[in-house]
Amino acid sequence: MNQALAELPKNELVQKLNRLQSSVKAARVHGQRVAKLGADSLLTVGGGAAAGVLSVKMPKIPGTQLDSDVAIGTACVLLALMDVADGYDAELNAFGSGLLAAAAARETATHLLASQEKK
Repeated sequence: MNQALAELPKNELVQKLNRLQSSVKAARVHGQRVAKLGADSLLTVGGGAAAGVLSVKMPKIPGTQLDSDVAIGTACVLLALMDVADGYDAELNAFGSGLLAAAAARETATHLLASQEKK
């Protein structure tokens, strides 16, 4: 292989090097994208799991009638939108979205079950 490379003209070597650099850069960008999507997914699922814990341990914000998962999820999303998480806004948003998704699932199931009971 080294002998074959040594025999190539300089312009072909430069072209091969440029293609290799482009391939490495594309792989790095793809890896970063996959890692970010994976991390966001895990944080969203974590928010859903946290909603489950809250529904058992602290279903309402103390002294109010606010559902804990909805209140905390909304606060997380709003704080992320306000760009106050010092570079972690996407992560805060993903976690808050998980809390809100779990609350939406619970409320949807509750209303569907209630409508079935009326029939």
